Amino acid sequence: MTNWWSLLIMCMIELIAVVPLLLLPLLGPRALLFGVYVPESDRNYPEVRAIRRKFAVIFALLAALGIAVAASVYAVTDGRPIPVLAAGLIVQHLGALAAFIISRRSALRLKADRKWKVPSDVRRVADLRFRQKQAVLRNRWYVLQLLFVAACAGAAVLLWDRIPDPLITHYGFDGKPDRYSAKSFGIVFSLNIIQLFLVGLFAFINTVIRKSRQQLDPNRPEVSLEQQLKSRRASSIFSYILSFVIVAFFGYVQASMLYQWSGAEVFSVLLPLILLGGILGFIVYMNKKGLDEPAGFNMQDDRHWRGGVFYYNVDDPALFVAKRYGVGWTLNFARPGSWFVLAASLLLPLAIISIVILLSRS
Repeated sequence: MTNWWSLLIMCMIELIAVVPLLLLPLLGPRALLFGVYVPESDRNYPEVRAIRRKFAVIFALLAALGIAVAASVYAVTDGRPIPVLAAGLIVQHLGALAAFIISRRSALRLKADRKWKVPSDVRRVADLRFRQKQAVLRNRWYVLQLLFVAACAGAAVLLWDRIPDPLITHYGFDGKPDRYSAKSFGIVFSLNIIQLFLVGLFAFINTVIRKSRQQLDPNRPEVSLEQQLKSRRASSIFSYILSFVIVAFFGYVQASMLYQWSGAEVFSVLLPLILLGGILGFIVYMNKKGLDEPAGFNMQDDRHWRGGVFYYNVDDPALFVAKRYGVGWTLNFARPGSWFVLAASLLLPLAIISIVILLSRS
């Protein structure tokens, strides 16, 4: 018998995992064509639009192949979700990579034919009052999230005797509880630990937005300055709103687990869709306002972007630089400190998960 809730969950995961792979290269800055810088005079060139269309067609065909593979696995395994998702997503992600590589090669050939070059200029422009002009949110605003986390934990302390034992700690793909655990300190407060980690993570992201070096275009310093100020403010506000939504969601999940609030499984489906819509909407907004255009010749020069995606510039002392695609900042992998940050970003979540598991067994 078909489990429609399980199918809904799988479709939701499929949508979240695949849609950004299709849209981000297409919604990226007009100055970039699959990691290749396009001079302003050629950004509406018919061949440029043709390469973007070719990517969409190739990816759509390979995404359809992934769905067909997932459907075959669904029939063979009698609808077991994990094998179905793994089969479909592996094919689709490999398809997205293949489509990007094919399109990038076409862009590189067009670059050679059209003789695209980044304008050379030895000038470097900086605004000495850039930090003071920034309207980025201060980290003290994140105290509100900390107060919310404290309220969630405080409620659990005050209502400890009302918390059932055992507790539901996991829902299956069919929307029904499939795992229970004995009430303990670790189980009750595990989500508060995750909330604290998320608040710290978003506060760090906000610090990066505020502290990252300015990249001004020497040919139009005032315009690029205004763009960067608006871009950083928009990114800071969006990051703050995103953090509040996610932290509040974990608070609701904790309340549903401890106090039997209904609807947690529905919100688990809706939240990723809301986040996906919000992120894509923000990217579209930045694109329409021209706030995602790379500023400064270092940021435009293809030589400093390995594979068109990873920034590597030994002459740039900056550790964090604006991403070429999407929103946010990325690392300058030519700086030794970038590898420390990368290792910490991978190991710290694992450490938090390990702490939560250990506390859950206490």
